[in-house]
Amino acid sequence: MAGTEPKPPFRITEALRSTFKENIGELILDSAFSALCDTLRTSSLPVAAVGDITTLRLLQCGVRPDLCIVDLGTHRGELNGEEAEGMRKLLAQSEIIDIENPGGTITPELWRRIEEFYKKFKIRKLERGATVPLILRVHGEEDLASLPCIYLSPDGGHVCYGLPEKGLVHIQVNERHRLTVRDVLKRMEA
Repeated sequence: MAGTEPKPPFRITEALRSTFKENIGELILDSAFSALCDTLRTSSLPVAAVGDITTLRLLQCGVRPDLCIVDLGTHRGELNGEEAEGMRKLLAQSEIIDIENPGGTITPELWRRIEEFYKKFKIRKLERGATVPLILRVHGEEDLASLPCIYLSPDGGHVCYGLPEKGLVHIQVNERHRLTVRDVLKRMEA
């Protein structure tokens, strides 16, 4: 990308909070969720899932994301029994990296781990499903992790995240999405 690259850490400002209530990608209605899952299952490009419920919904539909960023909770609190069991199964079959990331921020470590994931995917020319998923288990909040995922993803990569009270958002990343995210990052506090 041309121009000055944003560098973490980033902290959300009060002025930007309303921006994050809007979605960058496409809000997926329940009627379109099955078709999205079909697309994700057959994609050769990386699939990133941000949020516990987003990750679990994709798994229940037969999509195993390559990168999952979770905090083992939901906006309403703890995962329920079925959700917790689904997450335990995923964790048992994955590479897990624990990261500290306070609410409303993107730490340098979170950014670096996401960047390393995408570099490995590109360098090794991995096929989806060829390795175990990478889980970034966040202590704090993972809500803003979709931004570095979108910014760092290759063209055509998929990022899914939850929008509380609205549903699941899907982005098949392109340059326009990265420019939108770069603009948001530049407006955040360093």
